[in-house]
Amino acid sequence: MFAATMLGMANHPAPPLAVSESEAEALRAMARAGTTEQRTALRAKVILRAAEGVANVAIATELGVSVPTVGLWRTRFRERGLAGLADGPRSGRPAIYGREIRERVLATTLTPPEGATHWSTRRLAKAVGVSPNTILRIWREGRLKPHRTETFKFSRDPELVAKVTDVVGLYLAPPERAIVLSVDEKTQIQALDRTQPMLPLRPGQVERHTHDYKRNATLTLSAALEIATGIVTTQTSAQHRAVELLAFLNLLARTYPRRQIHVVLDNMSTHKKPGVQRWLARHKRLGRRTLVACSPIRLSLCSRLGGGTTAEGGDPRVVEGETGLRARLAVRDPDGVPGR
Repeated sequence: MFAATMLGMANHPAPPLAVSESEAEALRAMARAGTTEQRTALRAKVILRAAEGVANVAIATELGVSVPTVGLWRTRFRERGLAGLADGPRSGRPAIYGREIRERVLATTLTPPEGATHWSTRRLAKAVGVSPNTILRIWREGRLKPHRTETFKFSRDPELVAKVTDVVGLYLAPPERAIVLSVDEKTQIQALDRTQPMLPLRPGQVERHTHDYKRNATLTLSAALEIATGIVTTQTSAQHRAVELLAFLNLLARTYPRRQIHVVLDNMSTHKKPGVQRWLARHKRLGRRTLVACSPIRLSLCSRLGGGTTAEGGDPRVVEGETGLRARLAVRDPDGVPGR
């Protein structure tokens, strides 16, 4: 009886944590962002669940932490808001380096080392004359991560905003009784032959194949993703030219004979050929939206279908590669992405 009473008390939900709308949006962004430290994302999830009135025990079970941990971050947020989710000062001996050492470490970190791409803690510690732990501490305070790099791509198209608005609006609210197709091509898909037969999967042994292979030919996969249903229309060809693109557009026109079609294309040079432009001008029911290739926006949803595609089985077995590609696109999950 006593144990049952204590269990009921432990599961009794604490009052919902007061979280403003701006704080909730910031917490959701922290929990979703791929660059957020895992401990910070976990604390944000704790506060979001606490704001929904979920019991501490349920939050601890769901997130895999202890009940005192949930209580700690509830208290810290209630007292200090979002600032309370940051790490507090650690106990122990205070730092023995001064401002001069800190500025020297930061300045050296921002200067590429000789014979290397970036500084490591040991290399920089040896150059400055401090311990690697001191370097880590200064980097953490300065929010520096020399080992990490990111990419970006800048579009010079002055009409980029208008095109993005047009395409996203077409995806979210297509015209009534119209078909929206996202079209893309995956070029140079390798048709490979391994030098030895593949060893199949067995209990305790992963599937294995030889590292070396013979590259016989390449394929081009053209695909059109119907946004509303997730149906993919595909065609393979040995080359990637305007002739093959026109053949694929004719296939789409036959596949959807009596419906208004909106085709979303990127700005690949093949799409700008005079023959393709004349074909689109003649077929008035195929409205065209042109995209600017601007990663990581990737507004062409169909571009997700061809990633990492290789046709196993080379010439004269290229047909087997084409069959494998079509089977791959036919096996789809609920999100509309081909099974991998």
